[in-house]
Amino acid sequence: MEKGNILAINNLGVLYDRNKNYKKAREYYLMAINKKCSFAYNNLGNLYEDIYQDYEKAKELYSKCFKETENTEALICIAKLYSNYYSDDEKAKKYLEKAMKLGNVEARHILECHFK
Repeated sequence: MEKGNILAINNLGVLYDRNKNYKKAREYYLMAINKKCSFAYNNLGNLYEDIYQDYEKAKELYSKCFKETENTEALICIAKLYSNYYSDDEKAKKYLEKAMKLGNVEARHILECHFK
């Protein structure tokens, strides 16, 4: 399948997500993942974190996103999970530091503002 088509599938998931049709959003994110759209893991992780409040599943999806794409946004999402839901700021800092070492500016900002 062409990359543009895969991105369109993911983007349909985003549209359903924004319109609060979470069942359809999940369906399209999974379709995108099955077509090797790795960053759809992050979108699905956000859905599991924010809507389903299944933090373990969200963490698993963010981890897969980073493993497959080295997308440092996934590391930031994991750090936020550790800080906000597991109350483990030390683990959160480790993920933020890793993202920062890989060049993510947002990670540096979060470390400076929230973990002085």
